[in-house]
Amino acid sequence: MRARWLRFGMMLGVSLGVVGLALAIGMTRGDAPGAGAQTTATPTTTATPTTTATPITSTTPTTTATPATTLPTNPPTCTTTTLGGTRTANALLAADCDTLLAIETTLAGTATLNWAPTRALTSWEGVKVGGTPKRVTKLQLRGKDLGILPTQLGRLTGITEILLYDSGLTGSIPTQLGNLTALRTLYLYGNQLSGAIPTQLGSLTALTVLSLQDNRLTGSIPTQLGNLAALRNFSLQGNQLTGAIPTQLGGLAALRELVLFGNSLTGSIPTQLGNLRALTKLYLYGNRLSGVVPTQLGSLTALTILSLQDNRLTGSIPTQLGNLAALTDFSLQGNQLTGVIPTQLGSLAALRNLMLFGNRLTGSIPTQLGNLSALTQLYLYGNQLSGAIPTQVGSLSALTILSLERNRLTGSIPTELGNLTALRRLILAGNRLTGMIPVQLGSLANLTVLALDGNQLSGSIPTQLGSLTKLTLLRLERNSLSGSIPAELGNLTALTELRLSGNTLTGCVPEALAGVATHDMGTASVAFCGPNLIVVAEGTAGVMILEWTSTAVGVTRWQYRARGPIWEGVLSPNWGAWTNIPGSSASTRSYRLTGLQSHRGYDIEVRSWTTTGAGSPSTTFEATTLHVGSDGIPELYPQQPVKGGRTYRISRLAYVIDVPAGMRVVVNGGTISWGGAFAVWVNDTVSGDHFIIDGNTGEILENSRSTAIGSGGASGSSATPFDRMVSSLRKLAVPVQ
Repeated sequence: MRARWLRFGMMLGVSLGVVGLALAIGMTRGDAPGAGAQTTATPTTTATPTTTATPITSTTPTTTATPATTLPTNPPTCTTTTLGGTRTANALLAADCDTLLAIETTLAGTATLNWAPTRALTSWEGVKVGGTPKRVTKLQLRGKDLGILPTQLGRLTGITEILLYDSGLTGSIPTQLGNLTALRTLYLYGNQLSGAIPTQLGSLTALTVLSLQDNRLTGSIPTQLGNLAALRNFSLQGNQLTGAIPTQLGGLAALRELVLFGNSLTGSIPTQLGNLRALTKLYLYGNRLSGVVPTQLGSLTALTILSLQDNRLTGSIPTQLGNLAALTDFSLQGNQLTGVIPTQLGSLAALRNLMLFGNRLTGSIPTQLGNLSALTQLYLYGNQLSGAIPTQVGSLSALTILSLERNRLTGSIPTELGNLTALRRLILAGNRLTGMIPVQLGSLANLTVLALDGNQLSGSIPTQLGSLTKLTLLRLERNSLSGSIPAELGNLTALTELRLSGNTLTGCVPEALAGVATHDMGTASVAFCGPNLIVVAEGTAGVMILEWTSTAVGVTRWQYRARGPIWEGVLSPNWGAWTNIPGSSASTRSYRLTGLQSHRGYDIEVRSWTTTGAGSPSTTFEATTLHVGSDGIPELYPQQPVKGGRTYRISRLAYVIDVPAGMRVVVNGGTISWGGAFAVWVNDTVSGDHFIIDGNTGEILENSRSTAIGSGGASGSSATPFDRMVSSLRKLAVPVQ
């Protein structure tokens, strides 16, 4: 007779649920109006027709009772010491205590519990006593290597909390837990429980939290769980559940969080979920759900998180979702949705994250999205969106990620994007964008990723991009960019990936970026710049001083190589091997190269060796060792810089000058015409001053520090090094040897 009344009650409850659902569907809200825009706003999308209610699912058959766990023969019983009083005065507590003693070995598994009749029950690990009359009200064992859940747990009818999470439990969930009608919280998550969810749990009408996630549970979600009228938090994620989401869950009026992601659930999303007006979080992602997104979800006005991604949903995005004024996170990515992005989404003033990528959405990006002032992440990539990027996106001052790649967007990159000072990732790759890269992007000081590759951008690379010192990835390949590569890119020392191929760029990439781990310089028409090398003659036969500047990072040592000498005007075509500069380190910037032949030409290069391998070589320097006469005075060679601090011969008639220390001098590469005279130009590369002499007579034809032709330099204490060098000009008394 009792079973007959129970079935009658369940049928009556289902019938009343259908009536309530029909009323709820009849009151489905209309569309929120689209917001205004700076330019012509995208027309407000027509409201999506209300989805037909999903038929109520048939009740799941009751699970067969779990066979009773075998207990030890003659288990110990609790004593006055255990109970803190007589067994007669604490009959219910004694029964609870005896049950715990009986199941201790089975529940503990390989763990050790301090449960014993010689110890007060109030000091037993994980056990709490309370209420009048006294009962065991709480069992909490976390982080233990427990065994299985004994069926006898169902005898603890006064318990309100079972917290046995992250404890290594195996086996199934006993059906006898359905006897615990006082239970309010059931935490069994993070174990290795298997088998089906008992339908008997649907009898726990006082339950407010049911947390079974991250186990190995199989089978379907029991429809009887729709009877848990007090339930507020329902978590089954991370199991192996199959079948449909029961429509009966739409009757859980107190439910605040429904978390079912990471299973293999199929079928459609029940329209009855639109009745859960207290719901704040709905996680259904990572299943195999199909069909459309129910318009009834637009009635969940308390919802803050709607997570339906990575399913097989089709149809359009309901315009009614624009009514979810409390929504902060909206995720529909990884489905098969079509149609346009509803303009009504521009009314979601609290929205922080909008994830619609990886669908088949078409049309333009609504200008109304520019109203989402709280938005931090906008992911629309991998759709079929067309048209221009709305300038209104530049109003999203809180935006940190803008990801629009792999669509069909056209037009130019809005200069207004330079207003997004919080932006960290700007990804517009794989579209059909044209025009120049806006210089305003150089204002995005927090940017770490800039990917504009695979478009039709033209013009030069803005020098302002060199201000993006936090940038770790810069991708500009496969465009129509031209001009020289800005030296300012050398400031981007945080880069780990740089791609510039598929353009018509000139020049070289700053040497400071030679240590970038991932780049396409092997396929690009440009390469990394090398060190800036100058080879200076010391004035000693067969010796040259290599001096260079470099901004390379991660340098561990330096290398040089040489080709030469020139013999009878012919230079050897073969370079010598790269040779490590002895004792070199990251700070090394010069090397005294010896063993060269006197008065011969050489080609010389240097390069860094970094943590990622060899750096680019310097531009080849054509160096010439000096001829040193029998008098020990070296003769200057055209275009070869020489080191100061000694005397040099500068003409065929043995005119000499004293070059002060700290100066560096170079003579012209041949005779110059000066009224038919054989003239030689002597240039101070430090000060930029020069003077010209007649090589036959020694007459000064021009002095850049004096307007008077033929005047020498000053020789007083106020004279500059250049003045003293000019004043030292003289002819040797002994003929040239």
